[in-house]
Amino acid sequence: MKIKSFNIELTSRCNAKCSLCRNQYSKNRDLPFEDIKNFFTEEVLSNLVTLKLYGSLGDPALHPQFKKIVTYFKKSNPNLVLNISTNGAMYKPSWWRSLGKMLSPTDEVHFGLDGTPTTHSIYRGTDFEKVFYNMKAFIKGGGNAKWLFLCFKHNQHQISDLRKLSELIGATFVPRYSGEYNDMLQKPDIEIEDSPVKELFEPYCPMNDNQIYLKVEGIISPCPFLRIFCDDILEPGKGFYSEKEILINFYKNKDSLDIRKTSYKELCNNDYLKWINDTRPGFTNCKNCGF
Repeated sequence: MKIKSFNIELTSRCNAKCSLCRNQYSKNRDLPFEDIKNFFTEEVLSNLVTLKLYGSLGDPALHPQFKKIVTYFKKSNPNLVLNISTNGAMYKPSWWRSLGKMLSPTDEVHFGLDGTPTTHSIYRGTDFEKVFYNMKAFIKGGGNAKWLFLCFKHNQHQISDLRKLSELIGATFVPRYSGEYNDMLQKPDIEIEDSPVKELFEPYCPMNDNQIYLKVEGIISPCPFLRIFCDDILEPGKGFYSEKEILINFYKNKDSLDIRKTSYKELCNNDYLKWINDTRPGFTNCKNCGF
């Protein structure tokens, strides 16, 4: 398996209050910059096509050395494409403008904005105007911004207007399903065939593109979805992830998935990752995954 991309969870720190997020149960942790440099050498980075700084628990921009890490990646491989996902509700516009100048036109920063000032905070718990003006500053700095819109029943009627607003400021509007819902945050009832966001409603597996996930603890995981549940499997009552075999084998192979104990070359030949890649088409959760 030739790994072409990593989705890196730089930190578990987050300033948002997304009601469906498991971050409330996590401790503040940062993936050490030294561990990143030791594993992602210039030689390793030259083999990669993209790096995604997303994470399941934290916001990458809150890593204390975020800009140093971004600079290191870009200097080591100028052709490497960076995709960064953030709620954008931290720092001043000047910080984001400078980030826009640091990145290339092919790099992307996804800003989480789920509506207007009246609907956005229902899920995110962040200030719409702060995110909006930070995104505008990033664009003015030359950055390539995507407006990531999680679609719920309470905001589905705003898609058309927000798409127009995003075009006005120079951002690309990207509406998506949330994947999780509750009584307050209900699933949109837009029919897929009539929806302007229908192309984003289909399940997608990162491993199709030879991408794997790096947890903030420095441990490799096949995907962000598994990252959410892998720490629950040994606790009674929490193993609702049906593919327990994936998780059990994960724990058996943990040392071989630790970036402080293994190399990129060894990961490409890792038996567990090969097994996941070959077997996942038969897994129920992998068929229904919305990531």
